[in-house]
Amino acid sequence: MRLCYKETIYEKLFEQVERDMSQNKLMCDRNNKLIAEQKVQIQNLALKRKLVMEAAERREEKRTWYDHYRVKTQELKAKEDGKRSGFNCGPSGDREKIIRNMDKLAKAETEFKLENANLDKLVKEIHTLANNVLNELTIRFTVQVQLEYYEQMDRVFSKVKDLEMKMAELAYSQEQAVLNQTQASQRVI
Repeated sequence: MRLCYKETIYEKLFEQVERDMSQNKLMCDRNNKLIAEQKVQIQNLALKRKLVMEAAERREEKRTWYDHYRVKTQELKAKEDGKRSGFNCGPSGDREKIIRNMDKLAKAETEFKLENANLDKLVKEIHTLANNVLNELTIRFTVQVQLEYYEQMDRVFSKVKDLEMKMAELAYSQEQAVLNQTQASQRVI
């Protein structure tokens, strides 16, 4: 279509529309880069989620052992206390067994607390990362992608409308010229 209007007043309008369309291409490239960055953050979020799930499983295993030794130690101490007060007539309590289980309890408690702290840290990291992704999507994406894109498209379409109006005016003026020539030639005949 541009060839039809080469070296006319419309050529500059076509050039302006082409420049604006190239601006859209640059904006699309910038937006694609932003989307790629978002994908990386979302992949990091998915990886952190996997780490959280694995840490939760490890913590649950440590909690199970901690609870086991806590209950077992309490039962052994209660049994020992009962023997001392004369309520239990069975064989004397095994103090070494209580000490051994208390050591296991202390170890299980330490491991549980470490896993719990690790899980808390991962949950905080995933929370921060999720907030960053949401902020990026809602603020940066909205401003840079949607608003700029719509503003740019509005500028392009308004120039295209100007071009359409001028082309319609040209077509009307050419039609009027043909009509005037036809009327003039009919009067001559």
